[in-house]
Amino acid sequence: QLVYRRLSEVRLRDRQASHDLLAQVSFRYCQKITISREMSRLVGQFKVGRDVEVPVIKQPVELASISKFRDRTCYDRRNLRTYVAPRLPIDLNQGFERFRDRDRSNPYPAPLHTVIEGLRVANNLHELDNADFVSWRGNISKMLLTPWNRQDPWHMEVERVGNTIFLNVKEPPENVLKEANRNARAHRMCFWGFSFEEQCQGNGGTDNNGPIDSVESFCTVVRTVVGRHRLVLGAEMDAKMQVAAGGEQRHRDEGSDKTHHSTTTTEQYVELKTTRLMDNPMQVMRFERDKLVKWWAQSYPVGVLKIIVGFRDDDGFVRKIQALDTASLPRHVAGKKHAWDAKLSLTCLDRMLEWLRRCIWEETSSSSSSATGHDAPSGVTGRASGQQQEGRRFRLEFNPRADANVVKLYEDPSIPRFLPPEVLRQRVRHDGEPEDDPYPTGKESDEAACGGLAEQRDVVDTTARHQAASNVCSDKRTRCGEREIGSLPTSCRGADDYGGTGTGDDESPPAKRRP
Repeated sequence: QLVYRRLSEVRLRDRQASHDLLAQVSFRYCQKITISREMSRLVGQFKVGRDVEVPVIKQPVELASISKFRDRTCYDRRNLRTYVAPRLPIDLNQGFERFRDRDRSNPYPAPLHTVIEGLRVANNLHELDNADFVSWRGNISKMLLTPWNRQDPWHMEVERVGNTIFLNVKEPPENVLKEANRNARAHRMCFWGFSFEEQCQGNGGTDNNGPIDSVESFCTVVRTVVGRHRLVLGAEMDAKMQVAAGGEQRHRDEGSDKTHHSTTTTEQYVELKTTRLMDNPMQVMRFERDKLVKWWAQSYPVGVLKIIVGFRDDDGFVRKIQALDTASLPRHVAGKKHAWDAKLSLTCLDRMLEWLRRCIWEETSSSSSSATGHDAPSGVTGRASGQQQEGRRFRLEFNPRADANVVKLYEDPSIPRFLPPEVLRQRVRHDGEPEDDPYPTGKESDEAACGGLAEQRDVVDTTARHQAASNVCSDKRTRCGEREIGSLPTSCRGADDYGGTGTGDDESPPAKRRP
């Protein structure tokens, strides 16, 4: 009885101490929330709704090519491979011991410098003047997936230069932490995807081709239109299909493979994917609900028509390969309980871009008026239609676990500069009229096309950006000096025989001028 009484006293004392601590924490938390609200200023909300108004989508046109290597970047097509159907079964484990993965602790995995330099080498830098948005394809895919996203947060950094808005890729801290804590099984499954790409590109294994390196890739820069928005997007392409001779004009220059882009579309490219063979209807449902929508959102914006899927077992052996039409993916789930709607995604993308452009113009325009080559977004008048205020950067973020119906825009002075100085100073003027091209024109040498100025301008120091990314206040919601600009509610939400035996990967980790 004495021991029991002593234990009860200890429990009571600890419980009281816990209550006191909780009260202190709650009081401090309320103070932080109050400060956060005083620092933030909500401009407005844009309700997407459930109505569907599908915007006009145009077939993307290629503007430039990028070949990435671990030690350099070349602005040509030397890293573009042709799809070659491999012989089954495929052992995806081959070469795993020598796999070289990218630095997944880097919150800035895809800087915009390479896209801009690719346009310069291809003599298409004027496309920046006519674009409303410049970004990597991944940011647009995230916007398309927002109505169906319930667990994966995303961030992107925003800056307006003249009439063009640049969207920089930024991984949220929770995503970086998740990648850093990835277990051995997840690391091997990540390698399987790269191994499948390698063996579908005519490289039947890695013994004679060196280690598989996830950094080495081919990217294209395209121009497309979504509704009233002109987009310039960079996108990685896994391979191309065999095309008839004469489809592209090619020439060799000192051993490099360069291509002239004259109204070349992206229909020749294919995406290469792996997924697990399915065993039951639940796996089919998860595959159709979670994976098909991601594949569609990745391929559709840049005009990739085919997705080659390798269906594997748990040991990493591909047993069947099947080609899927990107445009037909929404029909695979149409009418089902877990269906996602491509038209709704496109509507959300169009309205989100319009909302973002209007907010950025309102926040970065001064009271003085100027005659621009582009019209201001609809609904922007007065102060917002004037000249731009320089050096203001914003963060667009979506956290479905906190609020799955709102996309928020913050002004964040702590965001480091992510655009090349040439773009800020010369390429796009505030009055919409491009200045003289600051780059010399003429024949590009292989050295200039391989690295060149981009390697020097890639000096938005990764270490410095790591430090800037980690420079946050103790308040987890708001960084030092930032303020909330606006929020966008995303309340627009709403078995086929894949691979012969059915498929699904329930084991995979969740990965201008106005008309």
